[in-house]
Amino acid sequence: MYFLIPRERVGSLKKFLSLGAAILFLNLLTSLAWTELAVGMTGVELATLRQYGGLETVDVAAQKIFITEHPTEFFSAMIHSLNTAKFYYLFGFVGMWGANGELFMPAMFSLMYGMTLIFFALTNELNLKLNERGLLIFAAGISIYALFLYDYLIWTPVGADYVKGVQGRYFIPIALMIFGALSILPPMRHKNLIAIAAGIFSGFMMLLTNFKAFY
Repeated sequence: MYFLIPRERVGSLKKFLSLGAAILFLNLLTSLAWTELAVGMTGVELATLRQYGGLETVDVAAQKIFITEHPTEFFSAMIHSLNTAKFYYLFGFVGMWGANGELFMPAMFSLMYGMTLIFFALTNELNLKLNERGLLIFAAGISIYALFLYDYLIWTPVGADYVKGVQGRYFIPIALMIFGALSILPPMRHKNLIAIAAGIFSGFMMLLTNFKAFY
């Protein structure tokens, strides 16, 4: 997404690349520092289903070897998960809560909300070139692949045909790239009023869902 920033906003190519490198370095440094503080210095084992679910077949090292030797098997597991749990991912993307995500918004609301998001995405007409839209789709695809790969390593039994641990909320930042790539139609009239109405209706449905679940 950084490379979608117009270079003239930063200055010369050297300044543009230097700024990108500085941002990347800062993010990596922050991640390494946090990992050391939260895991290394405390000696806490990273949580997997081994602790939460008593699933003793989770083995990151063995899973790495399995993926290396059977790359198509992992890809098949990712596609199978996307196909099998598509509505679960959608509901989690729109919103669900509870101790284990057991409280769902009404199914029809989640479907309508998803369609509304796509409609708003289409009618923004972002000033992007075709190659920039392609870059966004490529980045989104790589991000989804990495997301499933990560959960396949730390949450999923070795060689499983389904990726455990993936939640719909993980797709929210990825969706921004996809929505940006889809923005090809002129903005609709009264767009802000429609967005406000959709937000108020969403809040009302959340309160109603809470009321029915707990009262």
